[in-house]
Amino acid sequence: MKSQSAGRIGSLEHVGAEVDPAHLDHPTLAFLRAYWESKRRGRHMPSRADIDPIEMKAHLGWIVLADVLPRLADFRLRLVGTLVTQYFLSDST
Repeated sequence: MKSQSAGRIGSLEHVGAEVDPAHLDHPTLAFLRAYWESKRRGRHMPSRADIDPIEMKAHLGWIVLADVLPRLADFRLRLVGTLVTQYFLSDST
């Protein structure tokens, strides 16, 4: 299901969403989806140990990694990419 108003990554325009898109035009999104699928190996999600930021080096600016804390009560940001902080005009690190 596509959003009515879709922007482009890197702009401050509204960014639309599509649930389970068959094709991703943006190279960072295409890479991240392929990386995620390769790491989860049929599971719902990859384990923390499966994700290696070094393997995503070219795309780290757009990456946010968060650890869920015990009892699902909170989370800890492990990595917040520089492009994410610029996009949201806030540095959460």
